[in-house]
Amino acid sequence: MSSKPAAATTTASRLFYPFRALGAVTDGLPFVLNRRGDECFLAVSIDRAFQIYRCDHLRVVLVSPPMSKKITCLESWGNEHTFVGSGREVLGWRRLSCTGSLGSHPGTVRFLLCVGNTLVSLCEEGRLKAWDLKHRPGGKSKGPRGGPQGEGEGVAGKPTCDAALEGGFVPTALAHPPTYLNKVVVGSEGGALQLWNVRTGRRVHSFQSLDPKGAAVSCIEPSPALDVAAVGLSDGRVQVLNLRTDELLISFKQEVGVTSLSFRTDSAAAELPLLASAGGDGRVCLWDLKERRLHHTMGAHEGGISKLQFLPREPVLVSSGTDNCIKMWVFDSPDGTARLLRSREGHRAPPRAVRYYGNTTLATMGEGADATALCVLSAGTDRSFRVFHTVRDCLSQELSQKPLVKVATRHRVTTQDDFKLRPVLCFAASETRARDWCNIITCHEEDSNAYVWSYAKRAVGTHVLRQKHWPGNAMMHPPDPNTFATSVAISGCGNYGLVGTRGGHVFRYNMQSGQPRGSYPQSATPSAKAVKALTNVMKPGSIAKITSDGFSSKRIAATEAAAAKVRAGAKAGSWRGHRGAVSGVGVDAVNKTMVSAGVDGLLVFWAFKEKRADGAVAVGSGVSQLELVRDTELVALACDDMVVRLYDLATRKLVRRLEGHTNHLTDMCFTPDARRLVTSSMDHTVRIWDLPTGRTVDWMSFKKAVTGVTVSPTGEFMCTSHHGRVGLSVWADQSFFQPVYLDKIPTVPFKMDEPAPLVEDSTALEGGPGQSTTALHGEYRQDKRALRGARASLGGDRGEGWQAEADADPEGAEAGGTKAITLSSLPRGYWTTLFNLEVVKARNRPIEPPKKPEAAPFFLTTVHKGGEVAPSFPEIGTLAAAAAVGEGKSRVAGAEEAVSRGDGVEDEEDVPDLPSGGGGDAWSDDDDDTDGNGEGAAAAAAASAEGGAEVGRKRKLGVGTEEERSSPPAAAGADARAVAPKSKILKQIKSSARFGGGGPSRCKLADLLLEGEQGSRAADGMDEEDDEEEEERGCQKKHPFGAVMTYLKTLAPPMVDVEMSLLCQGDWDEDGVHLVALAVQFLLGELRSKRNFEVVQAYLHRFLKHYADLIMTTPDLREASKALRDEQEDSSKRIKQLVQHSLCLVGYLSNLQS
Repeated sequence: MSSKPAAATTTASRLFYPFRALGAVTDGLPFVLNRRGDECFLAVSIDRAFQIYRCDHLRVVLVSPPMSKKITCLESWGNEHTFVGSGREVLGWRRLSCTGSLGSHPGTVRFLLCVGNTLVSLCEEGRLKAWDLKHRPGGKSKGPRGGPQGEGEGVAGKPTCDAALEGGFVPTALAHPPTYLNKVVVGSEGGALQLWNVRTGRRVHSFQSLDPKGAAVSCIEPSPALDVAAVGLSDGRVQVLNLRTDELLISFKQEVGVTSLSFRTDSAAAELPLLASAGGDGRVCLWDLKERRLHHTMGAHEGGISKLQFLPREPVLVSSGTDNCIKMWVFDSPDGTARLLRSREGHRAPPRAVRYYGNTTLATMGEGADATALCVLSAGTDRSFRVFHTVRDCLSQELSQKPLVKVATRHRVTTQDDFKLRPVLCFAASETRARDWCNIITCHEEDSNAYVWSYAKRAVGTHVLRQKHWPGNAMMHPPDPNTFATSVAISGCGNYGLVGTRGGHVFRYNMQSGQPRGSYPQSATPSAKAVKALTNVMKPGSIAKITSDGFSSKRIAATEAAAAKVRAGAKAGSWRGHRGAVSGVGVDAVNKTMVSAGVDGLLVFWAFKEKRADGAVAVGSGVSQLELVRDTELVALACDDMVVRLYDLATRKLVRRLEGHTNHLTDMCFTPDARRLVTSSMDHTVRIWDLPTGRTVDWMSFKKAVTGVTVSPTGEFMCTSHHGRVGLSVWADQSFFQPVYLDKIPTVPFKMDEPAPLVEDSTALEGGPGQSTTALHGEYRQDKRALRGARASLGGDRGEGWQAEADADPEGAEAGGTKAITLSSLPRGYWTTLFNLEVVKARNRPIEPPKKPEAAPFFLTTVHKGGEVAPSFPEIGTLAAAAAVGEGKSRVAGAEEAVSRGDGVEDEEDVPDLPSGGGGDAWSDDDDDTDGNGEGAAAAAAASAEGGAEVGRKRKLGVGTEEERSSPPAAAGADARAVAPKSKILKQIKSSARFGGGGPSRCKLADLLLEGEQGSRAADGMDEEDDEEEEERGCQKKHPFGAVMTYLKTLAPPMVDVEMSLLCQGDWDEDGVHLVALAVQFLLGELRSKRNFEVVQAYLHRFLKHYADLIMTTPDLREASKALRDEQEDSSKRIKQLVQHSLCLVGYLSNLQS
């Protein structure tokens, strides 16, 4: 028996390939809760696949490939292992990789349970098996590894336990008490409860305290208290037992059978211990264990509840049911009741009418609401009306029927099904006046009323479209079946709604007020005077005699005569309507012509304003659906003879006849450009027709019959609904992304398989944010470990293949391993200022000389910072020396003592480069020795080659030299008022000497360029020692001038210009020419790295402003600049291509039309 996942029947047809499934939340099997750190995850099954939700927002983080058989049970183990019961097999999964089959059972596997490192499985035949997951053959200590394997290949092993339950013991529940080693509790259909040892395979005990009274054990839930478990029975009783003493502690009783139990475990459980029990009626009963009574009940689901579970140590209850819904309830109210926290819902019955919202009208384009083009309106037989988002499931929701819910609440009805609207037959939507009033209209089964909905509010409107003379109370006076609505449409202006009825008439209503505005033909609506008389005199229900022609059933028998009358050329104005139900209506773009089609086989053209018939065409077969394209004025009719006929609204002639389907047509729709028509049929196929040629260009076959089909307003997606399937299938059009050849007519259909749901949160199961899930076409490659080797550098741990990839593509490795070009994070004003620096300087030129700043107190030195006067404080060494003098010590001793204590004296390299006099960089003219007393100059002159170091040390301590200590008191006072840092000239000379220079440094940019040159040479000359140093050298060699870019980005635009201008004074400056050559290398490296593109362009602009003439007159620089020119041309071409590609993509996404 094969254990492989079921392969897709066909990955794609000519045009479409599977994109995702919508609305498939859960199929009703109990979910599995797994806690990973502080986060909780839910594993649920969806037919033949399973998906995992993250509980914080209920987003899908992982979806498995489909398996060959339907899933019967689930269980999780560890952080990334899931075990699935599929048919008679137990399959192991590690994330999305199937590790194979652990073994098979004689019957269908019903229960899976992990007891430590042991997996216990139980089938419906009563066979109990256990596998050691930690030490089993083919596995490792951390669980199964590897990808998909064959049948039992390296995975299947002999179970550690293989026991058969006693004869007649049909298992119905399985649980593991937390403190019972290798023990499980098994419940039976007859109400028996047994304790089994899964290591020895023997029955340990049969519980006698349980009183089943013939009821089956439906669920078992261990409690947080030791030796205590709750047992749910099929007759609605909940019994709490002490397993060690075999004693009944508490017993409760609910109205229906118990399906699930859960104990509350958060801190509030000490004050209010709750036990939640669920039943098949969708209600949750909460029992107070302290008071031993019912606390309260709540209606949670519209169907049976399959599983309830409180999150560990949280006041949150998770519930799932057979209604395709998962809900989370939070207990945060003072009285202990719960409210709905979040939910994921879908149809609980198969939908049969689907349409994408929006048709790219001017209103949609104007308000920028193109994202709504991804929303699908869906109506199902579950009496709900929903909207699904194609990409973001969190935006999917049900359109509210709140007024009906209020009625249900007032009548104390727990379920609102009886008060909901009947199932929707068809609907129409127009976003033209969506801001002003309701813009969706629906008709329902056996209902005379048509209802309006607001898409913006996601709720039903207050108006009901119906005739005033119709009976208002349908319960007292059943309506005439001929008044039942069968088709609807909305005019292009959004002001009028049209409702076709079973009696053959079409009624027009105002969408804003809901008031009637006539009918087609006019005789179907009595005059206002007659309506008033009828509503005052006639009894409700007697509407069959309102008009002369009435709604008699004899009219249906005259269908053939009416068709013959039309063919004979009778006056259209004398025709009084369809002889049967109206199956479709439509209005042209200018509200000039209205068309209607019916089961009588007639296509009638009406004057919209005059409400009279202008003509009719005998189709030759009954019409089941009508679709109208306002732009091209094409009318498509789906006929009962399985033929699609197209008519021109202007000429009223048949233009196309499309044959090919072999069963009843279920739905059809046009593509946005009206060039293609998509049709679906009960023969399980969908055909795409090319209307200019009338040929089939694509033909798809499905396992389930297609009941609805729609194409998105952008044309890139097609959505289908299927018989017996609650989810919607979305298919992507490949012609938008790659060439598609449609030169041949398909002879056989492409057999398509249903798509899987889309992963919404790809980083939930990973350790870091830099790793995402990959889903390739036709394959389920969603295991994020496949990208770790290529993207390890993003997460911080570089894999073995990272360096090889970087070496193979050195230019693109820094840009995500591609030829992409990245921009900097600097504001736009930064680099635009560099381009227009001359204009900025001219604009900001001062108009008056600077004013002398205000004098500060005599004991503080004043500095100018940002236009304000700020004091400058002396260094700690100076303060310590002054204090020492006050204590009778020498200044040198006091300062040295302060330094030995480490009282804030900075390292020599960390001394701030403040100019003497405290003026700051803004007021400095780079002549640091021009302070008032000439102290710096005197010190520099007094320092000799032998005593320079001592002078520097004493200057750092702030004590001066012998000459300074013997200076007059005035000089000493000046020294006390100002900080005397070490000479900046000496520091620059020392800094330049480290890089081989003999003179003072030009600027910090020059120092960094020289440092980058030295670093590049050192990286080339160093021997290999270890991997870490090799990696560091590789990065340094690849980007030797990385510090230059970092420094320039910290400077203001004017300072960048100043730094570049100081590199070279002219062609006679040999050292400056060398610095310019290094700057060329720096700019070339930045262009090749494809980083900070716009900032590099601004730097290159300023650089050429200063040194363009020098480069042209210097042969060496001119030769070095050729590579810079070539790289600049390539980068410019590349950025133009990327911008053009992005513009095209934005235009496509915005649905721009040329």
